[in-house]
Amino acid sequence: MAFLKRITGAAGIGIALGYLSGVVTDKLGRRRREEVRGRLAKSPLQMTWLGWKDVLLRFIGNVAENRLTSLAGAVAFFTLLSLVPALSLLVTIYRYFTNPATIAEQLDTVTTMFPQAARDLIHEQAMRLSTQSGFNLSLTFWISLGVATWSANAAVKALFDALNIIYREGEKRSFLKLNAISLFTTVSGVVLLAAALIAIASLPVVTALFPFHSELERLIRLIRWPAFFVLATLSIAVLYWIGPSRERVRFIWVMPGAIAAALFWGAASYLFSWYVSTLGNYTAAYGSLATVVVFMTWLWLSATIVLAGAELNAELEHQTAHDTTTGGPKPLGQRGATMADRVGRARAD
Repeated sequence: MAFLKRITGAAGIGIALGYLSGVVTDKLGRRRREEVRGRLAKSPLQMTWLGWKDVLLRFIGNVAENRLTSLAGAVAFFTLLSLVPALSLLVTIYRYFTNPATIAEQLDTVTTMFPQAARDLIHEQAMRLSTQSGFNLSLTFWISLGVATWSANAAVKALFDALNIIYREGEKRSFLKLNAISLFTTVSGVVLLAAALIAIASLPVVTALFPFHSELERLIRLIRWPAFFVLATLSIAVLYWIGPSRERVRFIWVMPGAIAAALFWGAASYLFSWYVSTLGNYTAAYGSLATVVVFMTWLWLSATIVLAGAELNAELEHQTAHDTTTGGPKPLGQRGATMADRVGRARAD
């Protein structure tokens, strides 16, 4: 009898140990599967190859589902409407620091990668505005400021609306807060461009003060494109960071899409410029409207690339279960951001 009890007890212990072993193994297996898919990634740098595959497959599907090209068309339209008022504001700011007649030349330097039709349109408008008398510019300063910022504000809000759709968010900010953020973004962008143009105009004078100015000029020409890439990347990243109506994402999570957007935008602008100058005969089809059509097409292409970068960032957040928002760690469903509160469906095997 005692022998049977010992056997029964040993069997019970064996069954319990087997059950516990199965539970532990199942948990370890589940955790391993999560690690392989990047569910535990604390930054984009920790995302696994299988996780990236999931992200890219969902990204491709969402480009069509979110009507990315249509959203880009709306952003491009409002950007075109804001061009002349924004240039008016830019010229008005620029003239208080240096000769406004040089702004068209400096803009040509900044817009080297733009299609020729876009450069011509910007150059023409800048020349027209810069040749106005100082009195007229001074008289219209506040009018230009209001019109330019409000017109460009519409373009920025169109971009914010597109980012809300990409991030599956509704607009939760009040009218005043939304317009304050978009106006601040608009003015900051114009001031940044004005500062860049003033710096370009001042470079010959500054470099001439150094005995090795020739070598310094060569160095500046060498680093200008990397510097432009960094500036473009950071500018796009800031738009991704402040645009959606959601809990702020950690800045590291907007960088992959910003880097990709800056790279693809540069390459696409170059290829589009080449196509327009060698293969595309827009003048035959559109006549006097060719310049505007080319510029509008380039704006649409640029907006599509920027929104695609945001879509990539959104799906990266969607892939990890780790809290990607600022502040203390919060569980899924309590983070105030749809893409951070849910884990995306696995698509890759």
